[in-house]
Amino acid sequence: MNDEEIKSEAKRRLETMTEQEKRAMFQLKPEDEEFLSYVEKVGQKSLNPEQSKKFVQLLVTQSARAASGGLQKAGMVHQLNEEFSISKDDLRKGGVKNPYKAKMVKDVAVALAANVAAGALALGGILPGAVAVEATTAVVAADFAAQLKNYHDFKKLQAQYSRGEMDEAEIKSAMMDEVFQESQRRWNH
Repeated sequence: MNDEEIKSEAKRRLETMTEQEKRAMFQLKPEDEEFLSYVEKVGQKSLNPEQSKKFVQLLVTQSARAASGGLQKAGMVHQLNEEFSISKDDLRKGGVKNPYKAKMVKDVAVALAANVAAGALALGGILPGAVAVEATTAVVAADFAAQLKNYHDFKKLQAQYSRGEMDEAEIKSAMMDEVFQESQRRWNH
């Protein structure tokens, strides 16, 4: 499914749901349900500072819950789009080169260059410089480890999108976004 089909399916499903079913999607505790009903009655602008803080915390929790595939996958999808111009539709089509591979190769090249430079400095008798240059490889190694994790996560994510496994998560996320926007209009008075 592409993004338009997902939004269309989300709207179709929401049309058949009652208000109670829509609210149940957020899996709120009874006291949070009661609090949000109160916010609908008085409006978000009428809340005292303590209530405003609680309201914002609820919103943050719910927006995290609405992230399709969880925060980690949603974060990676956002990063892929922003940093590498890879869209969800590109992931669905498959065959996209893993952008983290180039970052891993760069890290290996930097680590090799740093080790050669550290060796040259050590042979030249500049031990403090050699130690300092060698210490940078620890930072490069940490980045390499992060890129290796991203590399494998990308492969899994692309496979899930291309097999259609993320479609249901995307539909639920779109539904929650729509319900959240409806609720936001009720809270903003």
